[in-house]
Formats: sequence, structure tokens, C-alpha cells
Amino acid sequence: MPQDLPGPDGRSVPSRRVVWPKAWRIIASRFLGMQFEVAVFAGLAGILLCSMLGGMRAVTWTQIAQYIVLIIAYLTPIIILSTKNYGIPIPELTYGNAIADITAREQQMLATGLATAAGLKPHIQPFINYTPLNFFGIVICMMIGTASLPHILMRYFTTPTVREARQSVAWSLLFIFLLYFSAPAYAAFSKLEVYTNIIGRDLTEVRPWMFTWGELGLIQICGKNAASIDAIVAACKAIAGHTGVVRLQDFVINTDVIVLSTPEIAGLPYVISGLVAAGGLAAACDRPGRRDQHRLRPVIGDGGRDRRQRRHAGVVADRRRLRHAGASGEHGCGQHQGRHGEGADGRAHWLSSRDQLMALT
Repeated sequence: MPQDLPGPDGRSVPSRRVVWPKAWRIIASRFLGMQFEVAVFAGLAGILLCSMLGGMRAVTWTQIAQYIVLIIAYLTPIIILSTKNYGIPIPELTYGNAIADITAREQQMLATGLATAAGLKPHIQPFINYTPLNFFGIVICMMIGTASLPHILMRYFTTPTVREARQSVAWSLLFIFLLYFSAPAYAAFSKLEVYTNIIGRDLTEVRPWMFTWGELGLIQICGKNAASIDAIVAACKAIAGHTGVVRLQDFVINTDVIVLSTPEIAGLPYVISGLVAAGGLAAACDRPGRRDQHRLRPVIGDGGRDRRQRRHAGVVADRRRLRHAGASGEHGCGQHQGRHGEGADGRAHWLSSRDQLMALT
């Protein structure tokens, strides 16, 4: 069952308070074979290099790429599992079936001794970890916090017009909704795969991917790191009356690993695991909502709008200057004697230029 495990310094690191260095540690250690300290400084160097060389424009387009990688990596595993299990490639519509299968599997585990009533938390039972007040308080904090994230509000001030600012809000809500709406489906499919492919499996048939995570101290079986078959068999034999299969009370996985390990638990191709790891790196470098959605408009065929807006802004500025010069009349004409003559002739020239410009625009 998922729970917090010790961090790199030996102290318990609650999964709810994961910061990007810990995410870098998990991903880099698992997929790149790097030590924790090296992974942190490598991540910092990459972010600083991108920011210093490219400035805000580089950060903007990097955030767009991060969101694209993140959402593809987040949706691909559950789309595959939804299609594989229920024949519909829309996990948001099929995770209700997954919840029903989880409930049936929970009853089966209780009946066969793979779980105990004290250790099993029914998936559909509400308010197990939080009181109703705390639960709805968290919901409100997520809603208000997402809407008021400083790095999102700052982007609205970079839009050239009020209309673009409103469109930016709409795109932001759409992309954030897509991510948040998929989270319950990911949780349901992940738990179903754990209950189906891990719980009840013979200790000698544990898949090798688990040992990679176990060596990092992120997966434990029978109270010991799942570093090898010999280690978990020896640990489970020390428990009186153990049946030689993985029970729910024997299995402990760090909650931060569930998203990354779901493709491996489900037996998906390794390329999917690499894709999810890339999405995890994107999330570690940047928060999910920290995107520059209004910058996507050149991608969807609106690249000429910036040029038109700049040209329009220049025309409006010229019109204002001409209007001011025409209204000032005799006060302003004397300042342009060298170019337009004096008195009424100069004023007539300015008014004529203004009328021609207004006719053209």
C-alpha cells in the first residue's frame, strides 16, 4: 500500500510536499543512473542555461514544450489501458468501470486472504484520509490557488490586447481542466493494475522492473527493499505463516513512483515508460499550470496577427499625433516652418495628411 518513504537524507519526505529536486532524484536515478546530488545540479544547470541564453522568450517556448510533453505522457498510458480493458480510448469515460473492477478485486482479496479488513481502504469509501471539511477545503484551495498562481497571472499582462488576455484565460482553463480531469482516471487505472498484476503474484515471479525501484528504496516487500528475488523471499520467510505470495500488507510503494511505474506495472512497452519519465521531468522543471497558452496562437495558424497588431498600433499612434497637431492649429504650425511653411498653409498640410491617413485606414 502506498506510503511515504525516507528521502535521500534519511528523513521522511511526505509525498504531498514533493519539490522538483526530489522528482529529479527519482527520475534521474531510475532512468539515467545518476546520483541525487548530480541530478539536482544537472537540472539546475539546464534551467539556468536555457533562461540565460534565451531569456523570457526561451522560457516561454520551453514551457509550451513542457506542457505538450507532460500531457502526452500523462494521457498515453491510461488511453492504452482504457482501450485494452474496455475498448474505449477515452479514460475519463471508462474509469467508472475501472472503479467497479477495483471494488470486485478488493472483495476477492479479502476472501482469499490477500488483504485484511484493517489494512484495506475501500477505494469508493469517501473521507478515509480527510474529514469532509478538510477535503472540501483542499478542493477550494486547489481551485483558488490554480486561478491565482503568480506565474499564470503574470502571463496575462504579456498579451497585446484585452481580447487576447481573455483568450489566454480560456486556453489556460482548457489545458488545466484536461490535466485535472484525467487525474482520477490515472489513479483508478494505476490501482487496478497494482491489485491485478502485483498483489497475489508468487514471490519468485516478481517482475524485474520492481527490483530497479527497490534498489532505490522506493518499493518494499515484507518490510525490506525489493532489490532482488532472494531479498524479498528471505524477508517474507521471516514472517510467520506467510503463504509465499505478495499480499497487500506486504507491498509498499512510494506514492511518487506510482505515476512513473504504471506503464511497467501494466506491462506496456518500455518506450511508454520513457515517455512518462520525460513527462515527469517536464513536470519537475515546471508546474502543470505554468504554461504560456496565449503563445500557441502562431501554432494554430495566427502568426500574422502580431504583425497586424504592430502595424495597427503604429497607425493609431500616427493618427493621434496628427489629430493633436490639427487641433493645436496655430500653436503647433510655427514649430514646423522648415517642413510645411507657416500659419494656415502648415495647418492645412497637417490636416490634409491626417485626412489621407484616415481614408487609407
